[in-house]
Amino acid sequence: MKIVRFLSLLAFLLVVWALPKDVQAGVVEFGTSFSFSKTTYSDSGEDFSWNRRFTGSVGYHFSSTSGVEFAYQLATNRTFIRNYQDTTFEDQIFSCDWIQSFLPRGSTFQPYAKLGLGQLNRKSSGSYAGGASPPREVLALTIIMAVGLKVYLTQQFALKLEAASYLAKGSLRTFDDNFNISIGTSIFF
Repeated sequence: MKIVRFLSLLAFLLVVWALPKDVQAGVVEFGTSFSFSKTTYSDSGEDFSWNRRFTGSVGYHFSSTSGVEFAYQLATNRTFIRNYQDTTFEDQIFSCDWIQSFLPRGSTFQPYAKLGLGQLNRKSSGSYAGGASPPREVLALTIIMAVGLKVYLTQQFALKLEAASYLAKGSLRTFDDNFNISIGTSIFF
């Protein structure tokens, strides 16, 4: 955990050092987002899977199109399929992300992409058919990837829609496992 914090700080300092001296004065962004999805696998509703994710972030925009974000995500995935799977996964993700917007901040609509590095702390419980259990704890570096759209209602307030995934252990094979679409807000200072 200390290594991830150190690497995040080092990446932030490197970005600040590499920026041109004529960039616009910075803007601070506080963001939140939420997503929830549920799938029912039986007519009775007894077999199901649901996923809930909360995200909080603080970002600093060096220019009208580029910035760095420090984010925290709390994700819970619960699955129950009678005689097959009964599991719960609790994920905490701490990350440092580069945000690149495709239109300047003054635009009403601002599409963006995000790429970052983070720490995944996963705790799990439950079992699969045959008695096997998922690993009780996973601590791994992860890659954060997202695309989104901010809709500015005022100069200091925006609604956002984001499609994101975190790649556990940096593996593209885990893209679908941790994919979600969330809605949220951003406040700028």
